[in-house]
Amino acid sequence: MESWVLIKTNRIAYLMNTVICGALAVGYMMDLLKGRKSLGFIAIFMTFLVLQLIICSMKFFGNKESDNFKYYSLAGFVGIYCFAIFASDTYFTYVYALPIMIPYILYHDANLIRNVGIGAIVLNISKVIFQLYHGHNTDDDITSYTVQMAVIVIGSILMYAGTKLIITIGDEKVRNITEYTEILEENSAQLRNSVNEQLTKTQDISNFSDAIKDLAEKMTEISQQTLSELDLEIKNLSQLQNEAAKVTERSMSVHSGVKQLDEIIDGITSNVKAISTIASNTNLLAINASIEAVRSGDGNQGFSVVAQEVKRLASESNESADNITLTMSDLSSKTTHTLEDVNFLIESNASQNKAISAVESTCSDIAADIGELSRILNELNSQLKNLLYANQNIVENTQRITEIAERSKVEKK
Repeated sequence: MESWVLIKTNRIAYLMNTVICGALAVGYMMDLLKGRKSLGFIAIFMTFLVLQLIICSMKFFGNKESDNFKYYSLAGFVGIYCFAIFASDTYFTYVYALPIMIPYILYHDANLIRNVGIGAIVLNISKVIFQLYHGHNTDDDITSYTVQMAVIVIGSILMYAGTKLIITIGDEKVRNITEYTEILEENSAQLRNSVNEQLTKTQDISNFSDAIKDLAEKMTEISQQTLSELDLEIKNLSQLQNEAAKVTERSMSVHSGVKQLDEIIDGITSNVKAISTIASNTNLLAINASIEAVRSGDGNQGFSVVAQEVKRLASESNESADNITLTMSDLSSKTTHTLEDVNFLIESNASQNKAISAVESTCSDIAADIGELSRILNELNSQLKNLLYANQNIVENTQRITEIAERSKVEKK
């Protein structure tokens, strides 16, 4: 029996010893007051009682976990019991053996209960013989003796059987506890291995989590930097698109002006053709005038001079018209080329605006994807923290279970 169990059992036995002695003292004091007991009888009984209490108290408080305390208290009870049953004519005193035997069941000592029961039976048989020797042999006395012995024998047997049953149940429980403890020890060993493995995995997860966290932070930083650069590029593209729109507007204006100039050239060309026609007709009239002047003779020499001058002016006008026609043709050709260049420039600006819009849209999509990536990285970092925290909780709970198993193992030993 473990020391703390023995201390509690000794304490209960001591308290019941004290209570029984107190009850006996009160009962005999009541008999003294009623005149059924003499003062000398009470004085002897109280001497036995007090001496028994003193011895038990000294032994109990001297060593509360002493395994011999039960024998000292039992010896005191036997002395009081012998005095009670042999010094009194009352048959009822035999039942004092039952409450005396009850506390000793707590010690789970079947031999002790058996010996106490045998001792009680022997004392009560001796009491019956003593009573018969002194002439107490009436029918009522015999009935009382029968009841007395039946109660003592049955009580002793029941207490012994109960003690054996308690011991058997206790041993069975101990065996079960031992088996459970062995299983618990085996599970504890496996649990310790699992804890160590879990600790290693947790450390790996922690290291992996730290690496991913650092990578996520770097990627987030790069994402933020890229977002800033993309925002700047989007602003530049927007500004470039605005400038391209202005160029397109100016090109359209130049295209309109060149087209108007081409129309003016066409008008001038038409006028030059009219002038050339007039010059040809004037030259033809001058030739006719010269012919007429020759026919008229010397009297129309002035008219001939005028005709020659008109012819000269018509020739010069025709020559100027030809020069203007060549100049206007060259200008028209250059205007046509200019229109083609302006059209090409307008188309190029349109393609450039379309490309800029596509790049701007792509940059916006990239910025949105980078923002989503940054959100996913932050969520991944949060999930890794939760995973690490959950892993640590598993390890802590497993360690607590292991500690409980270790304490159970120590308590068993």
